[in-house]
Amino acid sequence: MAHPKTTQILTAVTANSNGAAIQAAGPFSTIFIGGTFDTCNVDAELSPDGITWFPVRGATPWTEAGCDNLDVSEGVWLRLVVSSVGGSTSINAWIN
Repeated sequence: MAHPKTTQILTAVTANSNGAAIQAAGPFSTIFIGGTFDTCNVDAELSPDGITWFPVRGATPWTEAGCDNLDVSEGVWLRLVVSSVGGSTSINAWIN
């Protein structure tokens, strides 16, 4: 059973896409990413208003399963962007 504050933000993503935007609870968020990558990249983006998006400076895209902590202030919008998908890509992600 997932932690009650864990939210799935990508579910079996198979195409290049922007994930759903959520507001971070702050002061940091843990992102868990898994699935079949097949050449794809998953990047994190932040937004002050949920409309204008900025890449996380200095962040390396996920190219394999893993987790990472992002230092994100409460109320800042966060989304994951899936790009360069391959034929068998299927990505899942959760945030806590």
